[in-house]
Amino acid sequence: MIDIATRKGLFVLDDDLTVRHRSFVGDSVTITHRIGDTIYAGLRLGHFGPKMHRSDDGGRTFEEIATPVLPEVTDASVNTAPDVPWKVDMLWALESDASGRLYCGTIPGALFESDDLGASWTLNRALWERPERAGWFGGGYD
Repeated sequence: MIDIATRKGLFVLDDDLTVRHRSFVGDSVTITHRIGDTIYAGLRLGHFGPKMHRSDDGGRTFEEIATPVLPEVTDASVNTAPDVPWKVDMLWALESDASGRLYCGTIPGALFESDDLGASWTLNRALWERPERAGWFGGGYD
């Protein structure tokens, strides 16, 4: 199976490149991550912001799950450049480790972790609070 995330939706292809499923037609899918028949898809929906979805049936159906969000601003001066908004703009990278923990990198530069299949996300504060974080940007996206 091959998952292709595009600005016009998600396409799940068989190994012979036959389209098996189409999802989120017309919506920008920025990332996908597959673990067996489970597919995670991150969307960028403009005014509605980023959204995360999970399929447990190989892409036939999806359900919306929690989306990483930054904590409330308690001290806006904490390593934040003045022109960087205090909100997740884009789900940029999604991976998992052998234990099943999910990692989601975002724009602006933040890393979130989930130990419950994406039902909740925790900000990796050790990275978030690094002084040089204010200079991080979206790599090849910019």
